[in-house]
Amino acid sequence: MIPKHPPSPHHHHRSRQRTRHPSVLKIAVGGAAFVVLVFLISVPRDLWPGLFPSSTGGKLDGDIVPARVSHGPLEDILHDIHRNFTRVWKEHSDHAVPQPVYAGPALTAAQKARYAHLRRPPATRHSKITAEGKNIVPKYMFTTIVRDIGAQLPDLLNALAVVTLFVGPEHVSFSIVEGPSGDPTPHILRDQLRPMLLALGVAPSAINIETDAKKIDFNRVNRIEELAKLRNRALEPLWKDVDQQYLGKTPPGRRRTVGADVAAVVFFNDVFLHATDILELLHQHIWASRGNAGTGITAAWDWMERDPAFFYDVWVSHTIDTGDIFYPINQAWWSASDDILSTSPSSRAAYDQLRPFQAYSAWNGMAVLSPTPFLPPTNVRFRRSDPKRDECAASECTLIAADFWKYGYGRVQVVPSVQLAYGRDVALKTAVELRKTQAKLGWKEWEGVPPYNLDTTVSWIKEPPANVRCNPWPEKNGLDANVWENTLWVKPYVL
Repeated sequence: MIPKHPPSPHHHHRSRQRTRHPSVLKIAVGGAAFVVLVFLISVPRDLWPGLFPSSTGGKLDGDIVPARVSHGPLEDILHDIHRNFTRVWKEHSDHAVPQPVYAGPALTAAQKARYAHLRRPPATRHSKITAEGKNIVPKYMFTTIVRDIGAQLPDLLNALAVVTLFVGPEHVSFSIVEGPSGDPTPHILRDQLRPMLLALGVAPSAINIETDAKKIDFNRVNRIEELAKLRNRALEPLWKDVDQQYLGKTPPGRRRTVGADVAAVVFFNDVFLHATDILELLHQHIWASRGNAGTGITAAWDWMERDPAFFYDVWVSHTIDTGDIFYPINQAWWSASDDILSTSPSSRAAYDQLRPFQAYSAWNGMAVLSPTPFLPPTNVRFRRSDPKRDECAASECTLIAADFWKYGYGRVQVVPSVQLAYGRDVALKTAVELRKTQAKLGWKEWEGVPPYNLDTTVSWIKEPPANVRCNPWPEKNGLDANVWENTLWVKPYVL
């Protein structure tokens, strides 16, 4: 779908204290719908950070991150996942079988208590209006566009199994679109993931897996426009299924519940995931929605490299107060920097303490999105810029945030305690460094949750920054471009 070779090096808040949740470990199984649209795509990373998922993969052997808790009752399920993955992989590849980064995919007791409310996800206003007296079963919809993710699949399978069991299989849905891949990814998705989800109790109508998509010739298309189309294809069940939510209206053979009654969309890249990454982002998204119109976007934090430090989504993410990118790039190429959030001291203070902070825009490897802006009457979609209106030629992930702001959903936050990576070695380094930081801040290793004094939510700033930094994508087809050659300052959105 996207060339695998890297580009030439010449190219390219405020917070308030949160009330501690009650330690409720037994709550009626609630809703969660996963739409894992895995449109397996790779990414040239050196020049165009944050544009797409990639497939760097990293080494397939080496150390693993130690577990915080034993697997317990999950032991048999995780053993079956590993055994089936190994079997399918060996049937379709002579390469070494990838191993997970995380030895312990299970949740601690403290994490189970923290995330217990996710078993009863809130129904959106749109669902309530369209329910017509029917029962609403809210869901979390997980979406992604990737390819060649063999290295990431062991952790992804474990994470999805743990999360599905925790929130309840009757409340999850998956829609996976893949291709083209040169590794066994499509076989794992068809021959292992789908049977695994069915075995866990996910309804067949809630599983949409498409594999072997055709390769796109990016030399003939606008890169951002095509990526926007791919993301919309991944999200299509959200709006296409809106008329099929209540199964009495639809013949059994045509029923599909992938996008029905979605409480939140989880859109992730080809990163190495642990179940707590998913659950913490959902937790922060829903918890920050209390008492207001709802959180628009909740993003993680992603790394391309750790030594030197390359924050990956620097082209996409902008601060809430200054509208600047997350670290200085003052030359015509992407460079490493430890000078994170230097133009936004309040954001940097929160980042250093692993507390959520507000942003103008962010994506960062995984983002939880409100489904409401994608539905009538606003019908927001991923898109490229409009050159006729003199709009900044930004990433489709920046423009989705701009449109959220435009229609009143501009509550965007970053959760730096969820740190993700695309290569195996970087994922290992990230996990080790994150645990060191957590220990210094008073996190208890066996709990895996923040201490009370750092468990805060964002106090929302209602207006976007007056101007936002723009490094425009050149108006031409192909992958050969450098976004850092020109810097403009533009209005936060075009009316």
